[in-house]
Amino acid sequence: MPIIVETGAGVEGANSFASIVEADDFHSLRNNTAWASATSTEKTAALVNASDYLNTFYVASCGPLSASQGLQWPTMADSGLPAPIRAATLSLALYALSGPLTGRVERGVKATSQKLDGVGETSTTFEDSEPGDAFPAITAMLAGIASTKQPGTIRMGRLSR
Repeated sequence: MPIIVETGAGVEGANSFASIVEADDFHSLRNNTAWASATSTEKTAALVNASDYLNTFYVASCGPLSASQGLQWPTMADSGLPAPIRAATLSLALYALSGPLTGRVERGVKATSQKLDGVGETSTTFEDSEPGDAFPAITAMLAGIASTKQPGTIRMGRLSR
């Protein structure tokens, strides 16, 4: 399947928020030699993976422009594709060249024990907490137009009539 770039018009079947040409310019300006030495196939995969990551881990602040578009952005609130989405895609694509942007979360069990005088011993065992934000700079970049999806959280509220 070829790369289908979102132009800001709500492209049906779009799978990337940026093109290889845009990525080449972006990374050339920043002297990212890893990008320059990547093949066209690797660059395509990196851009699609970066777009998938944004589409999976961030929620647009508004509904999509079109019901048939391939990605969350643009939204009804946007006139075109927001610049932070394109910049985030281009930034993440560099990381995607070296492997998956998401990995299996490894959790460990932590245990503590304490000897109490005359009482015995007490111990506590718990699992590590949820992992932190893997890309805080991306989250900051998108702060005005998207929020992060928090894995494992329950949203609670009160429904009133």
